[in-house]
Amino acid sequence: MGHGWSIKDSWDDPNANHEYRLYSDPQLFGVVDDVLGFADLLGWDHHDQQVFNALPWDTIANEAVTRFYARIQQIPELDGFIRKRTTYDRMRALLWEHLQRLRDNPQDLKAITYAETVSLGHLSRGIYGPQFQAAYALLMREVLNASRQGRTHTTWSEQDDAIFRRMVIEMFIMSATQVAFTSRHDGLTQLPNRDFTEERIQDWMGEGTPFTVIFADLNGFKPINDQYGHGTGDKVLQIVARRWRQCLHQSDWIGRWGGDEFLIVCRDPHNSVSDLVATLRDALTVPIAVIPNHPLSVSASFGWAHFPQDGKDTDTLLQVADQSLYAAKRARQSWLLDPIHPAQFKAADGIAFVDEALRQDRVRVFYQPIIEAKSHTIWEWEALVRIEGSDGRLYAPKEFLPAIAQHHLLRKLDDRVMRLVFQDISHWHQHGWTGHVAINLSYMDLRDPSLLSLLASYHQQWPSVKPHALTFEILESALLVDMDPVKQTVSELDQRGYHFALDDFGTGFSSLVHLRELPIRQIKIDIQFVADWASIAGSRLLQALLAFAQTLHVPTVAEGVESLEQGRALARWGVTGWQGYAISYPLPAHEVVSWQLHFDDSMPDE
Repeated sequence: MGHGWSIKDSWDDPNANHEYRLYSDPQLFGVVDDVLGFADLLGWDHHDQQVFNALPWDTIANEAVTRFYARIQQIPELDGFIRKRTTYDRMRALLWEHLQRLRDNPQDLKAITYAETVSLGHLSRGIYGPQFQAAYALLMREVLNASRQGRTHTTWSEQDDAIFRRMVIEMFIMSATQVAFTSRHDGLTQLPNRDFTEERIQDWMGEGTPFTVIFADLNGFKPINDQYGHGTGDKVLQIVARRWRQCLHQSDWIGRWGGDEFLIVCRDPHNSVSDLVATLRDALTVPIAVIPNHPLSVSASFGWAHFPQDGKDTDTLLQVADQSLYAAKRARQSWLLDPIHPAQFKAADGIAFVDEALRQDRVRVFYQPIIEAKSHTIWEWEALVRIEGSDGRLYAPKEFLPAIAQHHLLRKLDDRVMRLVFQDISHWHQHGWTGHVAINLSYMDLRDPSLLSLLASYHQQWPSVKPHALTFEILESALLVDMDPVKQTVSELDQRGYHFALDDFGTGFSSLVHLRELPIRQIKIDIQFVADWASIAGSRLLQALLAFAQTLHVPTVAEGVESLEQGRALARWGVTGWQGYAISYPLPAHEVVSWQLHFDDSMPDE
């Protein structure tokens, strides 16, 4: 099963076509039921279809395409991409076809299938996520502008509503498909990610057919990262992934486990594991031509375990393979012939970590200021949870929240944070401080019938804290399923005087709907948009997103502002508020009052 590699191997050619093959099947990603439910939530019905079909759609589409491409041509990166891959005439024809397809009822399977096909086509060319959504929001804006040509009034009409909702449904289908794929694959190597790989291993265990899992860890990768930078390291990982994928049989599997570690599943009973490992090892013997005239070299260590003899559940099987890999690296061998069973395996247990922190009162709340971009006055503070470990170290949410995302401890943690916030605000009031605090609410909070009574009890215990002093930030993921109870809870809280903000705006596929369906008084632009503000493409996309948000007259906060220069540029583009290290790192509660008193002196003039 050997495989010969040449220095001119096509996988190492930066000009070669390395697009990942995607499959268009509306049932594959499970979006059909979600689309039908989403359309129902929007209230899309026969009347809406009639209103849409009655529009002079050919005229609108022609004008929208012209307007859209006039904007695209102003972005050198996108203009160069189109000219390199195709022609404007071809792209115009494709966009025209897409707009014409919007005449189809979005609840029909053929319409869903078409939107999925378009979405995966974009994804295979690297067009997805924030860039895709910002571009589609820009297209939607131009369609709405084109439909208003010659209209004397500017109020939102029945025709506007039909166009808006039809295109939002289309965006939902395309974004949901992309999210379903990208959530299961590693963005760098396009290999299945860890979660998807574990899911497939569990499926194969259920089938009862023997297979072997192989951990592979690169040797010599860290020095490449340190000396040549992470960009070069990323390219090395991509080439390794491509070479190894070529080595495998069709029934085998390879996923990226994390960092420079991969997991291979050998499912062919006739394939020798030692031969496969030798092939994977040999694939790395040819230097990797990433830097001109300076080939790089890496090797790999391997450790494996057999199902079912080495483990009948996922955790045990992977522990055996991981310990075998660790022993191989310790012995400086490429692989070990026999798996090593751990006598005792200790893994970081995020659930136990949070549970212990709650019981031992080690949950802490820090506060980060949000300021108005133009007046430089403090708008509000966001409450950010930290956990103090038994070692005294403060752990950030990314280190423990993923472990409890689907666990009831998340609700308990949110309750503790809310209680601490009420306590801190009350204490600040005793020192003459007045202001607003933003608190994150999870999907569990919004669906908990006891939330309202819990808040009432906190107000009773700390009566100086009023509802209008609190803003609840809700993630888009909290709004994707079963919207009715969420809308009811949000509506009741809004009537009681609480404010609501939509967090990580633009990262989900129904932000626009939420801005119309819920009493959102603030949107927070996700940090991944803000981080790319200095590039031409990034600034264009950010401005397009902000322009669309401004049409709905909702204030915006830019997350992750790291310099005053960046903040001022965002203010010129219409951002209402800043939040980030350029203003302040998150502060413990006892520093908030003094920091705010000295804030005016610390903020430089324009």
